[in-house]
Amino acid sequence: MKTNLPQKSYNNGDSSKLDFLSSLNNSTRNQLTVFSLKNFSQEKSILNLPEFIDENICICPLPDNKVFCYGNLSWNNTESRIPSVTGLTFIINPDLSIEILEEGIKCYGSGGVFYDGNVYVYGGYNDIGVIEKIASKYNFQDKNWKIISSLPVPSSFCSCVEYMGLILVGGASRSNKIFAYDIATNSYSEFLSEIEETKILCKSNGHAYIINPGGFIYESENNNPFVWKSINKCEWSRDFCDLIGFQMVFENYFYFIEYEYGLCNYYRFDLVRKCMDFDTVNNWLRTHYL
Repeated sequence: MKTNLPQKSYNNGDSSKLDFLSSLNNSTRNQLTVFSLKNFSQEKSILNLPEFIDENICICPLPDNKVFCYGNLSWNNTESRIPSVTGLTFIINPDLSIEILEEGIKCYGSGGVFYDGNVYVYGGYNDIGVIEKIASKYNFQDKNWKIISSLPVPSSFCSCVEYMGLILVGGASRSNKIFAYDIATNSYSEFLSEIEETKILCKSNGHAYIINPGGFIYESENNNPFVWKSINKCEWSRDFCDLIGFQMVFENYFYFIEYEYGLCNYYRFDLVRKCMDFDTVNNWLRTHYL
């Protein structure tokens, strides 16, 4: 079953602008539920995936309404009820067809961002459940993976955004820092040491934002990735996100998903009012789908 997902032009070259929201259906473990966000359309599609997977897959928006998916807990052996970690990598196309790519490092719970022909992937868990510092990139021209410099600290469920030529990496790391990866030097800088644990990053119209659940919302100043100001209190409070899932900017909102005990919680950040608006999306989904 397909839904017509309209093509969009990307404002300000922002490759994260997609017009559908997706989540993993934990009851079957091999399906992706796709909701259209265009005018809160009531269209929905169920997409069958290459293998049984858990919700801990890295889902990264690409240009041209494509989605890059990487790494997961595989549930192919459903009788044993014991998952295995894979480096499964594939692209979901606008028509919801799937293109299988070269496998990456076996990992799950990573975070990724597309920039300049590459997807950069950070952190996650290895096959024995240990949080990793490892980082890698997938190049679409060469169609292969390459290891890059590791994160300074182990991190999982990373939230990443490209800003002013740097890749800012937050997420759930048990660290009170955010790291900026310099592609040219293959190295990291750190900043904002007052932010604790979970950090969710996004950008729109030349500004980058950091959402710190239970803390504050920060905005970049003067196009400087190392200078930030607190602009609002973050009323949404979480001690530690299990997973910050599919993240994207659509129109005047930044959407993301938190997976908690097999359930999907949908949230959005209002880029105009610069505050969280988490009730609207979940109420809408409950009305139309749940």
